[in-house]
Amino acid sequence: MTEASSEDQLLVDWCRSIWRAIKDEYETVRGPGSLKVYKQYNPEWLPPLLPKIVAKESGGTLLDAATELLSGGVMTHPFGNANHRSFINATCVYLEANGARLPEFDPRDEKARWVAECNSYISRSKAIRAKLFDYLEWDSSRVVRVAATHRRATSEWLGVQLSAQSSISSVAGIRSIRTLIAASDSAG
Repeated sequence: MTEASSEDQLLVDWCRSIWRAIKDEYETVRGPGSLKVYKQYNPEWLPPLLPKIVAKESGGTLLDAATELLSGGVMTHPFGNANHRSFINATCVYLEANGARLPEFDPRDEKARWVAECNSYISRSKAIRAKLFDYLEWDSSRVVRVAATHRRATSEWLGVQLSAQSSISSVAGIRSIRTLIAASDSAG
């Protein structure tokens, strides 16, 4: 990996820590080694997301920036497994750092509903993402269209989940995650 800026490294470390937490929880429930890693971890794929998120923060709504994080992360697919769940969780933390809540309801009170909502998004996302493999070798314009379709589907899903919060325009930014990381490090 090339030399990363401190902000790039923050994004890489933060996303990796979320992925590890998901992996650890999964293996606590299902047993050590039960989460099968089917491809190599590629942390160098994460830093290009940062300028796209920052651009959406400065020129759009919180929904725009969160869409870029979730869709961009899923489409980048840097982890060996659990990319969707990792980036849904990263998006939840990002939104919390910016004064919003995903989902708008309390998932501890309605866990089955939240799991169903996430699974609905993951199924649709995987169906769209699978179309990439039909096109990669012969038509890059179709790849761009598939990515745009994924971004729209992600934005629609996030908009429903955020409800009235989706129009929030003032965002603290990706850097606000530093505060949450520091708080979780001192608490845990």
